[in-house]
Amino acid sequence: MWNDPIVQEVREAADKLAREAGYDLHRFCERLREHERRSAKRLVTLEPRRLPPRGVRATEGQKNV
Repeated sequence: MWNDPIVQEVREAADKLAREAGYDLHRFCERLREHERRSAKRLVTLEPRRLPPRGVRATEGQKNV
């Protein structure tokens, strides 16, 4: 089987981050949120969009966002 070096590098980085969080998803997310708080980069949080009621087409009853 052929191994892609970029995929391998991404998997190793992901495993390192998971290992640092003890393979605990909640701790991993908390570490990510802490990193975002300390970052000088501007982050964007979009408002969630509501799904239309059942039986209503996606274009009906929704304003363009």
